[in-house]
Amino acid sequence: MVVDWLAGFFNWVFEFANTAVEFYGLLGLFVASIIANATLFLPLPITIVTFSMGALAFSNGWGLGFVVLVGIASGLGAAIGELSGYIAGFLGGKALDKAKKDTKREGKLEEVALKIEKHGMAIIFVGTFLPLPFDFFGIAAGLAKYNVKKFFVATAAGKIVRDILIASAGFFGFELIQGILF
Repeated sequence: MVVDWLAGFFNWVFEFANTAVEFYGLLGLFVASIIANATLFLPLPITIVTFSMGALAFSNGWGLGFVVLVGIASGLGAAIGELSGYIAGFLGGKALDKAKKDTKREGKLEEVALKIEKHGMAIIFVGTFLPLPFDFFGIAAGLAKYNVKKFFVATAAGKIVRDILIASAGFFGFELIQGILF
């Protein structure tokens, strides 16, 4: 029963990705990725679409060049969307400055801010690969008043590499998934 559900779900996402590419192309993925990553702590399944577009590239014979373009479109869209977390942290920092009464919170905030100031780009880049909501990194960078250009570059680089890997997994895993589910 679970395998049937997974097969149906995979097929639905694959068809959705195919339709999206036919009608909107990579621009559709780019816009969808902005929207999916602009939500704070409400994950939308854009990763599944990125994976499916990699599988679509395999099934249509589009090659690895298309997989790289999928990763770039999805990763750049994600980086733009993640600016919402940065902005929330930046604006929320002003409210936090006024409300700092708890020394424990103040100490943790300063600790995170110092780490981001010292190793910001590396922490942000690595953060794009962790199975945590990336919003934490964006909010922390905004709270620390970390340079927004550096935040965007590190986020874009990490998200692009991550999404190329995800699309590649779809590309190379398509036959395996078909063999298991269908």
